[in-house]
Amino acid sequence: MASGRLNFDPSRGTRRYDWANADAVAVGAVSARIGPIDAHEVMVSGSVPFHLCVGDVTVDADDGTHPVIAAGVPFHLQITSGEYIAVIRSGGSDGIVSLLVVQTD
Repeated sequence: MASGRLNFDPSRGTRRYDWANADAVAVGAVSARIGPIDAHEVMVSGSVPFHLCVGDVTVDADDGTHPVIAAGVPFHLQITSGEYIAVIRSGGSDGIVSLLVVQTD
């Protein structure tokens, strides 16, 4: 039976982010693409709500069918290395979407 204690080492944390290689893209009324991304997990966050889609070099986000990520809410996403992320604003305001690679090794 488990003791109910977590073996958490605060020096390791739960995730490491590649802050030196953060990427950002302007998000507006036209789909914008980030990639190819050499990672298996990323964190995205926007200054405005945005729609997100993952795919190959031809991927485009659509403001009618792709999921909406709320402004200011970090969203973790597992991807296949080499994929692209496309974003488009949700609503009338342009903004910025930031992407950080999550280091898992």
